[in-house]
Amino acid sequence: MRTCSFRYTKPRDVTEAIQALDQGGAVLAGGQSLVPLMKLLSAGPEHLVDINGLSELRGIRVQPDRGVSIGALTRHREVADSPVITQLVPHLAKAASLIGDVQVRNRGTIGGSLCFADPKGNYSPVLISLEAHATLRGPKGPRLVRVEDLFVAPFQNALAPNEIMTSTEIPALGDGTWGDYREVTVQPGGLRLVNVAVTVRGDPVELVGVGVGGLAPTPLRLGRVESALRGHRLSRDVVLRAMEEIDERRLDLLDDSDAPGRYRLAVAKILIRRALLREPR
Repeated sequence: MRTCSFRYTKPRDVTEAIQALDQGGAVLAGGQSLVPLMKLLSAGPEHLVDINGLSELRGIRVQPDRGVSIGALTRHREVADSPVITQLVPHLAKAASLIGDVQVRNRGTIGGSLCFADPKGNYSPVLISLEAHATLRGPKGPRLVRVEDLFVAPFQNALAPNEIMTSTEIPALGDGTWGDYREVTVQPGGLRLVNVAVTVRGDPVELVGVGVGGLAPTPLRLGRVESALRGHRLSRDVVLRAMEEIDERRLDLLDDSDAPGRYRLAVAKILIRRALLREPR
């Protein structure tokens, strides 16, 4: 299939990219979501701003006492294979390794995935559980946004039209922190129905983050569950009581042709319970 006609700009740096977006345009990073939509004529941007040449947006950097910074153009494969990510936040590496197929992982980027704002995106629950932030840059300079605040509706993000994501910032977690990512898919590497992530430190629990995708129109942080776990040892009884805090009356459940909302809710509770208790898959 052919796409609609469009103007093409390849900026030399982030400043030029922002200037191009300020004149109207759409960012082209890995293109694993945008290009198929253009071929189907579901998206028809008149101006593409290709940021693939911006090396300043690539790479994984450890910042002493500040955590890890991941450039927005870092490919899924690089996140999955990174010794730094595997050591410090292995559940993020796991989530990246389960994205699509080899071709998608080689081209797709962490920034593109987050900006696409898929309610079931792999990275979202993990980064939410890690209390990560996204760095956005526009004409007025950079600003930090919590990852859970990046999503405003299905496939709609909080970026202004002339802003670009430059990096994802994961805070230092401290010794003894562990995490897990789990998902239910129609088939391996295929459509995700529900995905969850937990990050925990201490026994009794000092720090805990719980993120879930596919349960609502946007990825969620389950703060009431976190509060129910904090200060307790992760016994089965404690975890089951915490699961009672996931109340469908407080949620706008995602209910579509892929799965009904109550099914998604039941699956989410099982996945979170198994992750917290480190049960086998």
